[in-house]
Formats: sequence, C-alpha cells, structure tokens
Amino acid sequence: MVNDLLKLENFINKEIESYSILEDYMVQKKNALINSNLEQLNNIDTSIQEISDKIKGLAEQRLVLTGDKRVYDFLFDLKNDINKKRILSKSNRLKNKAESIKKLNFINTELLKHSMRIVEGTVDIIVGAFKPQVSSYNNLGMKNDVKSSISLSSIVEEA
Repeated sequence: MVNDLLKLENFINKEIESYSILEDYMVQKKNALINSNLEQLNNIDTSIQEISDKIKGLAEQRLVLTGDKRVYDFLFDLKNDINKKRILSKSNRLKNKAESIKKLNFINTELLKHSMRIVEGTVDIIVGAFKPQVSSYNNLGMKNDVKSSISLSSIVEEA
C-alpha cells in the first residue's frame, strides 16, 4: 500500500509539473492574443496540445492506479497515514492549478471573441466602402441625378 501511495504521489507531482507548464503556456497565449502575434499564437497552441495530451495520459495512469477512484476517495479508504496529508495537499495544489488554467482559458476565449468582433467590423467597413451604391446608378451604369430635398439656398427658383 505504501508503494501505491508513493506511485500516486509521483503521478500527482508529474501532473502538477505539467499543469504548471500548461498554465505558463496559457499566460503566453493571452499575451500573444493581446499583442496579435499570430506566429507565436500558433506555436503556443501546438505546445498546449502536446502538454494536454501528456496530462491526459498521466490522469489515465493515475486512474488505473487508484482503481478509477478520485484521489480523495482513494485516500479516504486508507487508514491514517503520514503520506495521506501530504498527498491531499498536493492534490489540492493540483486542483488550484486546474482552476487557474480554467480562468485563463476563459480570458483567452473572451479575447478571441473580441478579436473576431473587431475583424468582422473591419471587414464590414471594407466591404461597405467597395460596395456599389446601387440606388445611385441606373440600369445603364450611369449615375442617377438625384435631387436632394434639402436646399442650401433660400432661393428655390429663379425669378
């Protein structure tokens, strides 16, 4: 049982390390989004995918060790052990890292949505500038002589 606890602690340590790396990538991604650095953003997304795959593998290995139980449930079944408190502390640290990453992911998602709104607005402006003024032209492609109902002079007709 002590051997299983040491293995569990080792998995949690590896997960904490991986989550810390992921958290750093998420901060870098936020900065890349703010600075509109697309090349850096692409590289960071690739790194995030790689570390996420590693985290998924570690979590699966941990579940095999704990018999598909959560860490708390696995430790609850154990008698009082000095390692139990240490592992619970590390498990809480891992949970806090996950929450931090969740918040950073939300911020990054909002930054992406904001960027998309800016891009859509810019495209609308560009399209509007090049869009022909259909009502200003007739079917021969000649400009219609549209008289404005607003007159700038007080004299409407000649005497």
